[in-house]
Amino acid sequence: MTIDKPVASTISTHLARWRRGEERFFRSVMGDPDLYIAAIRLVRALADRAGQDRDLDGLVERFDREGVEEVRAVVEKLGVPQLILLDYALARRAAYCLAAQNWLEEQSRTVAVSRLSEAREAGEEWVVLWHQDEIVNGHTFFERLEVHVPTGHAVRASHWVDMEKGWIWSMQPTSVDPKTGRQINEATRQKRLEFSSREDLESAIHQLRAVWSEEIPES
Repeated sequence: MTIDKPVASTISTHLARWRRGEERFFRSVMGDPDLYIAAIRLVRALADRAGQDRDLDGLVERFDREGVEEVRAVVEKLGVPQLILLDYALARRAAYCLAAQNWLEEQSRTVAVSRLSEAREAGEEWVVLWHQDEIVNGHTFFERLEVHVPTGHAVRASHWVDMEKGWIWSMQPTSVDPKTGRQINEATRQKRLEFSSREDLESAIHQLRAVWSEEIPES
């Protein structure tokens, strides 16, 4: 989910539906480790099949055209009898969610490399690699990744609602490979920090940016 402009309404509706389906599907198999592993294999196989040479428009078109028959075909190919116990409709949604995520991530990497290159050439210290807004019932949630070009330090900021905590604004320092735009050092990145307001979040990011700016090596 690394795009800069609002997703077309039809695509956005499908993405939300697929995400909900993914959550329900994997929740239904959490209690059985063997079935859970088989479910992952099924979703990955379906996603590979659905996502071949397709963008989001293509995924939506295929999803609306095909049905659970495509799930049956993959189940037969995998040869795992237990898979017939699963909800095929939810399995499809989970698979298309994964295929969409894969496509978006690939697009984001292409954009990230281009933006990092342009920022370096322009002598810019900071660049936003991606930013996405998602409107839910009139409220705007967001997620973005901005990078300190000279060092590769990065901060991932987001806003969402937690069922127990309520509104959450968060930031998570990380690092980005300047050549590929991929986040690195996942195992050692710092803990995500949470805030109760957008103002507190932006203030913390401002302080972090000031620290990283001091780390620019002298030329």
